Amino acid sequence: MQLSDRVEFLITLAHQAKSTMRNAFATQNVTWKGDNSPVTEADIAINQMVIDAVKERYPGHGVWGEEQSYNPDATSRWLVDPIDGTMPFVIGAPLSTFTAAYVEEDEVLSGVIYDPFMDRLYVAEKGKGAYCNKRPISVSAKTTSNNMFFYMGSRVGTPERTLGNIIDACVNEGIRTHSFNSGAYGIARVAAGGSDAALTTADPYGISAADLILREAGGVSATFAGVPWSVRQTNKVGYIGASSSGVLELALKMVGYENTGD
Repeated sequence: MQLSDRVEFLITLAHQAKSTMRNAFATQNVTWKGDNSPVTEADIAINQMVIDAVKERYPGHGVWGEEQSYNPDATSRWLVDPIDGTMPFVIGAPLSTFTAAYVEEDEVLSGVIYDPFMDRLYVAEKGKGAYCNKRPISVSAKTTSNNMFFYMGSRVGTPERTLGNIIDACVNEGIRTHSFNSGAYGIARVAAGGSDAALTTADPYGISAADLILREAGGVSATFAGVPWSVRQTNKVGYIGASSSGVLELALKMVGYENTGD
């Protein structure tokens, strides 16, 4: 993979985040935000590290961060979730990632997801494929539901169906479900063929890089309403990343969406 300067920059940020994540792993120094989600000093430190690096390397660019933003109205922006999966992080489950993306005019052009515990670096640039540790990755080719695995985010649900309802619907189709509270991690595993779909909340910080990596690996995605996801949508809009259009249609059925063809 021929890496652009912006991808090299994202990789550098990922490796800089590694030591902070590993040193603070299983921390009990947690603050709870207004939506009852956790934040640690490591989240804040990594987010600030990205802002400082962007200011130095790309003056005039902006940062959209899960914990803090800088110059957010800039045309060229860097989106970062410093620790996607803070909940498993604080209890000592190594299922969290650093995730960041480069965006121009709301189009995601580059992205990385880094798992510092398994040392897996997922990278994608628009039109150039997806890679894990420099090796090409691709989605699963499964077509039978009773042999599929769906990742479920902890806050997945719709006005019509709760998370429990969605899991029950999957079980009735023979689909196995799993969850570890990191949407980027779940989507990355779909991109690498280890899972068949990921159903999660859709904040731009944690999803932008993951969605690009999935698509460059041959996958497809949509919101729970069956329309394309974009970085301007909020985490109130559910996201589905799937290995194929057929699996996406099946996942949409699980959340209660019916395509009427209108």
